[in-house]
Amino acid sequence: MVRFLRTWDERNPFNGNEYRGIGFLLIDKNEDVVEGKIFHDQTDQFKHIINEEDIFVISHFKLIHNNNRYKLTEHKFRIYFTEYTIVKMVDPTSCDIIKEKFQIRLYTDLVALANKTQYLPDIIGVLVAIQGPNLQMPSSTQKIILRLLLKDNNIVKLFIWDELAAQLRSQMHRLSIRKSVIVITGVNPKIIDGIVTLSTSMSTKIYMDENLNVIKNFRLSKRRKTMVPHTVPTYHPH
Repeated sequence: MVRFLRTWDERNPFNGNEYRGIGFLLIDKNEDVVEGKIFHDQTDQFKHIINEEDIFVISHFKLIHNNNRYKLTEHKFRIYFTEYTIVKMVDPTSCDIIKEKFQIRLYTDLVALANKTQYLPDIIGVLVAIQGPNLQMPSSTQKIILRLLLKDNNIVKLFIWDELAAQLRSQMHRLSIRKSVIVITGVNPKIIDGIVTLSTSMSTKIYMDENLNVIKNFRLSKRRKTMVPHTVPTYHPH
């Protein structure tokens, strides 16, 4: 039995944003997380069934080695649905599977992962600045730039693109409160002009729910140790 942790639409940005299917993360009772995909020609078969946080028994899927670039997990396998895959919903009270798990990385981790196209990590931080055109226009998909103060007291720059930028604009009233804590998943770290710069990906989700354990724990650690924002650090390779 597994829970659908996250789902997202996969598209090809190099071919007119062509729809390629549904990507997802599954988590089991041992808190192991595996990435998977439903190809576009099977999405009609499954899209009305699967929902984030629901629990299922899944069988007759294809299991392959997780050798892809831009991975979201360190699991050695990933799964693909096929036309023969069976998905059966389970009573959530019959199995104790957590509803949230994030691959949170600190600044030093982001430096190590930058420009390597290997993993798309998750981050959590305090919003210290937001910048972009037409911030009060929810339909605008122009890029937004956030500056986030991480737990290790470093500030990173994050570029948010396309539909995710529009979604963020629609929630701008929540971001108007300074020191909001935000979790952002599946970011692509790069070092540009010596600065660690992050960009959203197809799988990126933004979470601001104060009831999330990861945000509660972050705020608790902040109270224990005063966080004083630094300027955006410059990375100098040795």
